[in-house]
Amino acid sequence: MSVGSVNKKYAEIQQASGGNHNLIALCREEGMTQQEAYNRAGELLKDRYRAWYIAQSELPQWGEEVDVQVQKYIKGCQDTILANMNWRYVPIHHVLFCFQILLR
Repeated sequence: MSVGSVNKKYAEIQQASGGNHNLIALCREEGMTQQEAYNRAGELLKDRYRAWYIAQSELPQWGEEVDVQVQKYIKGCQDTILANMNWRYVPIHHVLFCFQILLR
């Protein structure tokens, strides 16, 4: 799945959920307690990790040169997913403060 198709799917989910993109909040809206919502999110995450690693283990081999390129591509996909999961808005003054500390 390309980054473009991931973004498209994300937009569809956003629209269907009324703009709410917080899984815990969505589960709570469905009537789950906070603990049930966290448990469900954990189950979904474990399921996705399991599917990811199974898919990787089932990749065919095309020879060392191609396999190395495929692994680089997979790493790029994984990095994109992690970046999207971990991204958050940080005001510029916080970034500048961190740079000042690093430059000391």
